[in-house]
Amino acid sequence: MLSRLALPLAATALLASACAAAPAADDALEFRDTYECGTCPPNSPSTNDFRVPELSRSGVPNADDIYAVGLRDTNGTLHTFDAVDDEFVARDANGAIVASGGDLVGWDLVVSDGVNTIDIHIRAHDAEIDSKADNGDPISAYALAFDTEEVPIETLNLCPEFRDEPDRPTVTLIVGERYDAEDKLVIANQPDWVTLACEDEALFKMKHMNYGPNDDFDGLGVPATVAQRQATIKMITADYCGTGYSFTAQGTHVHWENHSRHIPAVGLPDDAKFEAAWTADGALCLGTPRIADPDDVALMCDLPLCDALSYPGAEWYTWDGE
Repeated sequence: MLSRLALPLAATALLASACAAAPAADDALEFRDTYECGTCPPNSPSTNDFRVPELSRSGVPNADDIYAVGLRDTNGTLHTFDAVDDEFVARDANGAIVASGGDLVGWDLVVSDGVNTIDIHIRAHDAEIDSKADNGDPISAYALAFDTEEVPIETLNLCPEFRDEPDRPTVTLIVGERYDAEDKLVIANQPDWVTLACEDEALFKMKHMNYGPNDDFDGLGVPATVAQRQATIKMITADYCGTGYSFTAQGTHVHWENHSRHIPAVGLPDDAKFEAAWTADGALCLGTPRIADPDDVALMCDLPLCDALSYPGAEWYTWDGE
């Protein structure tokens, strides 16, 4: 069994640090404080902006050179890491499933950056998180946490926005698909990979709305298409131009409704300002941006003014959250 190493400050920083949620610096673009809205959900400028965004089932290092070593049970035995049906799975040497899902609470997901071995504690599991879609099944999430080397030792949630809630299930799994965080694109058909998505970011929201690649989107067992998922990511992150640039800030509230209306714009005021219609390429048109100045968007792309409330081919429609 692999020896357990102390978690040094470098490894703590590896897990604890995350890229800033604000959009990239640009003197021509200005962003103001987020809106307050009691009925509309918050968006995110990031697809999955934390330090363990994905793990390979075969042990290949991810873009941050982190790979899964295994799943260690409460007796200290290390099992093979796997994931099936958007749940963690531990296998024995013969490939048989030893434990999965909620049975892994109390275990450690052991990862490495090639130098340090890091124990990520599986502290809780919730398999009954109601879908945001009226035709969606519940999704599951794990509370994943790690210990710092500081004295006294702190146990922190793996997701940056929930550091002080180590027992809160904030990480959902998406098996078989990766995502380009910079360009906000879906990388489909990746059976070796498991995406770990944090609650406050776009990929979690996408799955929460029944758009995951393993979700029953149409009620007949067929998931949303790659284009539908990408449109959802573009919409949540306000990537109007389809370039990967987010014209929003973390927590900005916005009303959204999908084409099937399984996710309606609940509580939409009569005077709500129409923002955009969305496809996999970004916005088809632009009305009132949720947070940016239209002139700022025009510096990056030329979008027609929205003059209708329905557009052929649109997957999503959005209104500002004031």
